[in-house]
Amino acid sequence: FYNGFYYNHVMNDKGNGHEKVDYFNGARLVVETPRDPVYSLSGANATLPCRYRFEPQQEGKRKIRIKWSKLRDDYTKEQDVLVAIGKTYMAFGDFRGRAHLQQGGRHEASLLVSDVRLQDDGKYRCEVIDGLEDESDVVDLRLQ
Repeated sequence: FYNGFYYNHVMNDKGNGHEKVDYFNGARLVVETPRDPVYSLSGANATLPCRYRFEPQQEGKRKIRIKWSKLRDDYTKEQDVLVAIGKTYMAFGDFRGRAHLQQGGRHEASLLVSDVRLQDDGKYRCEVIDGLEDESDVVDLRLQ
C-alpha cells in the first residue's frame, strides 16, 4: 500500500475455522497527546498538543491528513473543528477563523484555538490519517 503497510495473507487449511490469517508487517502510526488537561481562560489562546510518529521511523514525505473534532461528554457525537492536509486546512462552525494548526516541526499536529469561549470547554480528538491507517488520541480543554 501507499502508506508503507504490507499485509501478507496466509491460508490455513487445518479446518479449524481460521481459513485466512492476516499478518501485519510495516510501520505503526502512533498519536500522542498529554494525559493532563490543558487549562485556558475565556478570551485567551489555547494550544492543544498533538504529535505523531511512525514505528519504525519512515523516510520521505507522506500525505498525512489531520482531523480535530470536539467530543460530547459521552463520546457519542463529534463536532468537526478542523481538517488539514499539508498546509491546506479548513475550520468549521464556531471555530472558523479561530482554529489553526501549529506551524512547527515534522510530525506536529497541535491545534491552536484563539479567543477561547466558554463553549470550547471539553474533550477534543486529534486524528491522524495516513492512507488507509488512522490513529487518534484525546485532549481535555478546561476553562478556568
